[in-house]
Amino acid sequence: MNELKHICTIAQSLGRRKDIVQGAGGNISLKQDDDALYIKPSGRTLSDMHEPADMVRIDMAPFRSLYTQVKPDAAAAAALLVPNQGLRPSMETAFHTLMGRVVIHTHPVYVNAITCCVAGQHIARSVFPEATWVPYATPGHDLALEVRDVPGRQTNVYLFQNHGLTVVADTIDECLTLHDDVIRRAEEYTGRIEWPATLWRRREHAIVADNPVLRRYAADANAAETLLRNHPFPDSFVFTDGAPVGTFDDIIVSGAPVGLALGVGMCYRTDAKKAADYNDILTASHLVRTLADTLGGARYLAPQHLAALRMSDAERYRRDG
Repeated sequence: MNELKHICTIAQSLGRRKDIVQGAGGNISLKQDDDALYIKPSGRTLSDMHEPADMVRIDMAPFRSLYTQVKPDAAAAAALLVPNQGLRPSMETAFHTLMGRVVIHTHPVYVNAITCCVAGQHIARSVFPEATWVPYATPGHDLALEVRDVPGRQTNVYLFQNHGLTVVADTIDECLTLHDDVIRRAEEYTGRIEWPATLWRRREHAIVADNPVLRRYAADANAAETLLRNHPFPDSFVFTDGAPVGTFDDIIVSGAPVGLALGVGMCYRTDAKKAADYNDILTASHLVRTLADTLGGARYLAPQHLAALRMSDAERYRRDG
């Protein structure tokens, strides 16, 4: 099978697993020669990768040249993320260029229960002794620098603190096997939680989600604030920043794309696809913090991390694209 077609098939399979990746999160890439990288475009979901034309081709030489500098300029890095045939490269393209031939990056709830746990690095040494722990950095340029400079970078498994899992291999099938094995070990350690089904209904100008694990937050304003103000990983903030909590009418008047209506549930003022993406991210946020609490307590992103995400043009593109 053509490798690009094969990696698209793998991307779709991963994208259908909400416990592995939510919304437009995660990415996948393939290097076909010394200079060409094919990667999922920004703002697209892994399940959107139907054909090779759905991926964006990148010339790696400028990235490699930039990241050999001691302090590569952030603006210069951003300038490299130019659209190709209308597709904007993933904001994580830089770290993909620094790794091996095939790269899979996802946000599995079982792995993130560990990466978002206060004892996560200690647990990782036991559960994933071969892995490299990468301290938290803002996705994009800052994360690429952290990956470049972290000790033990020749590993095939990376755990990004408060972010996700990245695996590297020479072939697509080897990479998928390694990815699945890491998730299996994480699930065995944390214990399994079933991904909940969501019932949808329309109410006036919003789509309302009835999700059993999120329903509890609609009954308690303090719990609702905890869900929407404490963020274990970047996407839980990027896609809910400023989400209001209040009555249903409060949510509608606010004009926000997502809000929590007390006594009603999560309300989305978007199209159905975006509503499902937002709901999956919030569900993952709940499951990650629930599992992390059983492992010694969840670690949330600090105020300076949230401020950096709020200032990120690449994150705004992902959210609004």
